[in-house]
Parts: sequence; structure tokens; C-alpha cells
Amino acid sequence: MLERFMHLHERGLNATDTAKDNDPALFCRVCRTIRIDARDFTIKIAEPRPGTSPIATLDEKVTLIERKLVDLIGEDRIRKNLFVGRVINDRGKELENWMALNGGLQEILVRGTREYGYRTCDGCDRIFYSSQGGRYIFPPPETNGRIYLTNLGGLLLEESSIDRASIPKSRWLGVEVLKADPNPRDGFGNLEAQVASGALPRAFPERFPSRWELAPRVED
Repeated sequence: MLERFMHLHERGLNATDTAKDNDPALFCRVCRTIRIDARDFTIKIAEPRPGTSPIATLDEKVTLIERKLVDLIGEDRIRKNLFVGRVINDRGKELENWMALNGGLQEILVRGTREYGYRTCDGCDRIFYSSQGGRYIFPPPETNGRIYLTNLGGLLLEESSIDRASIPKSRWLGVEVLKADPNPRDGFGNLEAQVASGALPRAFPERFPSRWELAPRVED
């Protein structure tokens, strides 16, 4: 039986922008996403508050999560598994009801069944993956109460570890069940392990667009 995970993510286009005066040292100099080793960081946004969903995703691969969702999942659990930071709004005020998250080396790729491709960053080796079709997880991540961020900016946790009925209702919050498939249908194998070993080509197909050219997927 395939393991099942709950994926909580912002629906539609990313609605929250990052402020221009963030510390440049916080980001990779090549792809401009948050450094994989950034922890106890501060992220500034260009709005009074993040979007309209209890989860907001920034283009810089930072996920913002509202307190009501933090309390549901468990703050200690989040801090044990992810790098946590503060959120500052456009008026310089810390949003104490929000938490910024960085998945670090534990980011999980949500894979697809068609129109797939990837590119790795020359600066930080982050994998930018895009696909259409059915979604699934590969390779199966460790469980035992672990929580992850995905390449889509969502939170991934074991389905049995959260009561779906207690998840805040929002038209902009995507809630989906993903299975961990032992056979990657995109044919790429374990991309993360190949990056770590230096065996992964920089892109597939060869002209796969950079992160700046990738169009975000619009949810149904």
C-alpha cells in the first residue's frame, strides 16, 4: 500500500511579493531563492499582510504560514523539522501572527506524469522542477511525524497526523492527498541523490527554462 501524505499549499498564483530591501546575503546569488542553510532569518514583504490564504508562497522559495495553521500542526513540530524566520510587513512591523519557513535540504519534489522537466541552479544546486498531470511524491520521504516543504511551497505531512476537518477553510488553501510512488513516472529517478553525487545533468530537456521563465501552475 502506498504511503499517503497531506499537502497544504496556496492555490493559484503567488499573491505576496517580497520587499526589495531584504538582505541580499539571504539569497543565492544565482537563482535568488533563499539560501538552503538560512535559519533564524527575517523576510520582508511588500504588503501589509500575506495574501488571503493561511499559507503564502514567495517566489524566493519562502513559505509563510499563519498562526492558526501553526497551532494546528504544532509549533514545536515545525521548528524541529524546518528553518523558521520572522515576517516583516511593508510598514516595518513584525507580523507575530505569521511565521516564515525554509525547507533547507529537506525540500520534497512533487512530481508529475507529463510535460515534466527540471533545471538545477549553478550556485546552490536547488532543483527547479515543473510538470503537469497527476501528482505524486518520489522518493518516499521519511515519516515518523516529519514535516516538509515541497517545491510548490506547500507543507507535506503524513495524512494520519492531521485531522482534515480541522484545517481552516479557505478557497485559496489547497488541500490534497499525495501518494508516495516507488516508481517515478517521469523517468528521472532520485533527482536529489543525483544532485548530491554530481551525476545529474543541469537540465532536462536541455533547453528547459530557467526559474525566471517558468510559468507558475494555476490551480483548477
